[in-house]
Amino acid sequence: MGQVIIGMGPHKRSATIEIINDREKILAQGRFGTDRDGYQTMLTLGRQHKDRVWAVEGCNGIGKHLAQRLVADGETVGRPGVRRCFSMLESPTYGTSIPYQQWAPTS
Repeated sequence: MGQVIIGMGPHKRSATIEIINDREKILAQGRFGTDRDGYQTMLTLGRQHKDRVWAVEGCNGIGKHLAQRLVADGETVGRPGVRRCFSMLESPTYGTSIPYQQWAPTS
């Protein structure tokens, strides 16, 4: 299996994730609490995919605490650009999507 992107939309006390592959197929999705147990469940789901990158929306804002936790746990974290690349974010609230190939992790 190739690389997957785990797109995360953080909220105040939860985070919604969607895992997509390089063909933009949704492999898994869910909403998790940001407490210890919810975070651990989310991390376990993500770690089922060997070659992964976490794309955290608002990693300099509302998603900062989750991005920092992921990095502390040895995960690779990037951020989506201004236009989103995850189908879970394709609503009037979040904007439009861009193809998987146009997304790149931050350095």
